[in-house]
Amino acid sequence: MSQGDQLVDSQGYDHHLETDDYILRVNGEVYRTDIALSDTFSLRVPENATLSIEHERHADDMSQKTVASFSLQGEEQLDSGYENVTILMENEDYAFVTMEKSEHVYSTTVNGVELFAGDSGEYDYGYVTARGSVMLNETAFGLLYTNFQDKAGIHYKFKLNSAEGGLEIPDIEWGEEEIDFGGAVPVNPNRIQGSVVDLTIEKDGSITGMTDGKAANVSISMVDSAGDKLEPVALNQYELSFDVDFEDTDVSTFVNFYLRNADGIECRGDLHITGNYAGQVEVYNCEAEQNEWVMYDSFDSFLEQYGDWLVRTDFNNGNIFKPDYANFIYRMGDSSYSGRHTFTIKAFNATVKPAEGVDPAVRTDWIVGATDVTVDAETGAVTAMTNGAAPIVYQGDVEAKSISEYEMNFDIAFDAAPHHINIYLLDEDGEKVRADLFLSGNNAGKVSIFDKSQGKNVTLEKDAFMAQFGHYTVRTNYIEWAGIRPLNGNFFWRGGDSNYTGTGDKFTINAFTAK
Repeated sequence: MSQGDQLVDSQGYDHHLETDDYILRVNGEVYRTDIALSDTFSLRVPENATLSIEHERHADDMSQKTVASFSLQGEEQLDSGYENVTILMENEDYAFVTMEKSEHVYSTTVNGVELFAGDSGEYDYGYVTARGSVMLNETAFGLLYTNFQDKAGIHYKFKLNSAEGGLEIPDIEWGEEEIDFGGAVPVNPNRIQGSVVDLTIEKDGSITGMTDGKAANVSISMVDSAGDKLEPVALNQYELSFDVDFEDTDVSTFVNFYLRNADGIECRGDLHITGNYAGQVEVYNCEAEQNEWVMYDSFDSFLEQYGDWLVRTDFNNGNIFKPDYANFIYRMGDSSYSGRHTFTIKAFNATVKPAEGVDPAVRTDWIVGATDVTVDAETGAVTAMTNGAAPIVYQGDVEAKSISEYEMNFDIAFDAAPHHINIYLLDEDGEKVRADLFLSGNNAGKVSIFDKSQGKNVTLEKDAFMAQFGHYTVRTNYIEWAGIRPLNGNFFWRGGDSNYTGTGDKFTINAFTAK
């Protein structure tokens, strides 16, 4: 692909403009090709003709959506009597996107195309024509997904915030433009395996692709962010949400459940999504003396029979050289499948339900990096153990309102290390700032924050903090990554700092609300 002639803008960014191979049309019909932007020439045209010029690759660029160079377009309406005319050439379709180079960023794609290396080596770039783009970054913090509405002539400058493990908001004048950081991707694309092509994250966060002659599969990982297998939990304790559209509903597609009972008997259940048995569940070898398939008319009837069986966390969906411990495996086709069909994954979740009884002090899926999580059925207190690093508890449901409008109640008992809560805010100028609410030590109950008027961090009593900084807005677009899992929320409790490596230290969450 051509990268055009090199130009440099006022901010020092290199640009690649196509200056040759333009096409002139008169009233929509091709009149001349191989035109350069600097050309001057004579021609005969009808009175009141419309002259238009665009690059020969323009239509392909609009289809490709992310390309290495840009071109200009121009049009002029001639009145009778015109002898000389200059056609003004402008950029009508291309936005400029850059991603700053970082040792923590492994690759960046926009609209499914990997960005191109900039000449300076300081950033990767692309020219975008999608008018609704999807950026995907593979980073040391996990997979970062971003939606943005690209606009012609605007430079969208992205960079990684390595301190927060997220993306910085692009440095541009937004006007009415909006950007959505960390849109709801139903499943990490790396969990889609097998024979798949054209895998794309759409603007609404859904994932589309096509099978390519053999079966493909999507699965839920059964390991935590540290790579350790999860504790087995009964099937009826899971909240399941599978929403997948498969092009050919006659093809047999199904979700495998790999189970084990208290006696160690292992079996498999297949929930059919499409095909002749859609909505029904087949089970195989689920009783000691059984060695045949049994059909259940619905998932509910299957769950009634096998809901107390444990979901296996040791089933290897990979191989002995590269194990992949997974479950809830949606298989698009069986071993005889040889088709090519499109699919759309809108939802693919399997999360453990909160314990029954009173509401837990915090949702258990908002607890990260801990083991042996239990909920007291009478009080709702949540108890867990550390697992080699500082555990995290966060509020996943937040609103963009001032911090003074929040009612906060945090009561966490933890003696193994100093602990605190990070609150991610925007000041009156829209700049990011972090407040640290201390829950232990000499500053317990106080808040530390950077004071721009003094040019330094200050530590204040909570009331004094609210009086001075209570108008700051709570961020809703903060994302932190735990392995491949995005944590989108705020009010992050840290059970220790980066030096903490304790294992088996107990902490109890008696209250954790910010609303």
